[in-house]
Amino acid sequence: MIADYLFTGKSNAITAANLAELLETDKRSITNAIRRERLAGKPIIASHTGYYLARTPEEIHQERRRLRKMIRELDKVEKALEKTAGKMTGGAENKPP
Repeated sequence: MIADYLFTGKSNAITAANLAELLETDKRSITNAIRRERLAGKPIIASHTGYYLARTPEEIHQERRRLRKMIRELDKVEKALEKTAGKMTGGAENKPP
């Protein structure tokens, strides 16, 4: 488990690249494992310095707010791409399959 290799607190964050090296795998496998562990209830937090375990519920709430912001930004990009695809097809609806 990735959580077994993480420490508590932002100052102890470890990057996906370092985790991948430590576990002799690739970064994609690390991020997929982190996703699975988060879904299973592990309090893994992502920061610009890497991954770490939350110390407090507030850190988890901050991570939730960060993720919500990412979702909103991705939604804007998706809508802009839909609009662009519509323009490319003469205004026809161009929804993803």
